[in-house]
Amino acid sequence: MLEMMTGVSMRLTDKRVDRKLKRKGYKNYEVFYSPIKCWTLIIFALSIQSIFVYGGVFYLMYVFPLYSFLYLFILYLIVARLNNSFAVEGNKLLIINRNFPFYTFKVYEFEEIEIIKIDKTIKSSWLEMILFLLGFACSTNYVEIKDSIQTKRFYCAGLEKDCYDENWTEATLDDLHFFLDKHSKVIFYLD
Repeated sequence: MLEMMTGVSMRLTDKRVDRKLKRKGYKNYEVFYSPIKCWTLIIFALSIQSIFVYGGVFYLMYVFPLYSFLYLFILYLIVARLNNSFAVEGNKLLIINRNFPFYTFKVYEFEEIEIIKIDKTIKSSWLEMILFLLGFACSTNYVEIKDSIQTKRFYCAGLEKDCYDENWTEATLDDLHFFLDKHSKVIFYLD
């Protein structure tokens, strides 16, 4: 919120991603974070705002505690699934998700990758409807990687398109696009 009012990037990172990369032995890497902190900051800001309006989230948690916690748990699972971070080291593309229960660490060699697609459209309308009904107002950006065996999609909701220094993270999807374009064929549909 602060960055949107001031025009300053928040430069959010995810230290869990850095720790995982160091544990795996990677040293000289470029990271493109998709932190879950974006979602928690939005929920926190809405909760604070709703106190002044009508008691909001805290009132609902008092009246309907089970439903409120179930709602927040379902939202967490969706957001945890949709936040993959990316790292590039040498000729490897690394995909990291450090959010419970969707831990992911996938390594692709650039020689294996046929095409990389960066987009934001969801192919299934039922998923869009569920996200809308749950009040999940966040981007559904993804990076789709096609190799000779399969096509795999990795969502990165916290990683945004470049917005003139008004982003959650320092490195954006545009930066990822230009970085990957040096190593592989990239299709970028976010313009």
